[in-house]
Amino acid sequence: MTDYIYTTILPQKFLAKSDNVFDERNLQKNKEQITFFEKELVIIKGKGFIVVDFGKEYFGLLKLMFCKINSPNYSATIRIRLGESAAECSAEFGYKGAGNYHGVRDMSVNVYANLFQDRKK
Repeated sequence: MTDYIYTTILPQKFLAKSDNVFDERNLQKNKEQITFFEKELVIIKGKGFIVVDFGKEYFGLLKLMFCKINSPNYSATIRIRLGESAAECSAEFGYKGAGNYHGVRDMSVNVYANLFQDRKK
């Protein structure tokens, strides 16, 4: 059995973002644990996008935590696209053969806000 070594790899640079993304530099802060009371958030107001570059190709996982989703059902749909290059991750599904053939690189995921957020509003 192979022993895997886990390490946190942070984005090296930001290639693009929409005007409604704020505090994206918080993605570059190495944290031991993210809590429900996190103060250093990345804020996306409405629909938006951010393209990050890790500097080299990695095999790994992506961990995201969502809180304060302002919708009636406390949920949102996010789209995650991965690629070996900015061109590949920016290519729409099906464009010049871009697809999920050798790995899932383009996915939509339903996310839900944490259960402890203030719902008294």
